[in-house]
Amino acid sequence: MSKEHSQPKQIISAATVNSARPLSAEEQRESVIYSYARVNEFGERHWIRKSEPESKVRYALLSSLVKIGKGSTLRCAFSVDVFVPSLASDPTTKMLVEVRTRETGRAPSGEVIHPGFMFDAWRWCEEFVPDRQWMTSSEWQTILDELAPTIARDKAWAAADNPTGHLAAGIAAGVAQALASLGIEPKQRKAL
Repeated sequence: MSKEHSQPKQIISAATVNSARPLSAEEQRESVIYSYARVNEFGERHWIRKSEPESKVRYALLSSLVKIGKGSTLRCAFSVDVFVPSLASDPTTKMLVEVRTRETGRAPSGEVIHPGFMFDAWRWCEEFVPDRQWMTSSEWQTILDELAPTIARDKAWAAADNPTGHLAAGIAAGVAQALASLGIEPKQRKAL
């Protein structure tokens, strides 16, 4: 075996650069996108919102981009497609193929408005799960475990960007937990 084949190749990503020099702006953006590559590689697959597990609506990741927060923090965000999957006949092959039905609107100018949206990558990991037809819960949990430090960092940066919003969410969660510990069910809470 030659020496060339015995050495493993080193994979160089945007995150692997010479630490003696600061990262360029482009390298920083690539590094942020690369940090969520394990999620983004499944972009066109169907995802489900955890809070709506029975909904027919599905989501797909179209692309990744970098958001700049306060203090010049860089965070990854996803461009998300919203649709209901269904089957239709392909006019050329006459076979059934999957299509994505979207509820579209119109702007006052007449321009079509699609239901997609931008979403922070760390929030995506907390609020969406892969459709079980293509990934198991344990496989997804493994990816989440790998991303845990990145998610925690981005979550902390987001909290620093919007301290009032995160404080309000924390207070609401605390009140909900206190009511639950008193045995007050969610339906009863609305009446209070």
